[in-house]
Amino acid sequence: MDSLVERRIDKRDIFTVTVRYLAEVLEEDCTDGFGVTTNVSSSGVSLFLDCPFRAGQEITVYGGKFSSEPRKTEVIWCTKISEGMFRLGLKFAE
Repeated sequence: MDSLVERRIDKRDIFTVTVRYLAEVLEEDCTDGFGVTTNVSSSGVSLFLDCPFRAGQEITVYGGKFSSEPRKTEVIWCTKISEGMFRLGLKFAE
């Protein structure tokens, strides 16, 4: 069996903190709330949220140890973990 190949350019560090998010979502009730990060790199962050998002949607993430300034991000992927729990991969806006 082939081994898994790491395709990321930027090294990801485990980083678990609670963050706040804001999003413009017209069809859902998920315009703001809290999430928990799992890892972070210079190019993006992965986190757990209670709402699904589509690739390409913009979300602003901020909070305490994560970032004192709001960070604009773009959803790259979203996977349903269980009912009411989703893991997202976000790319920081340039």
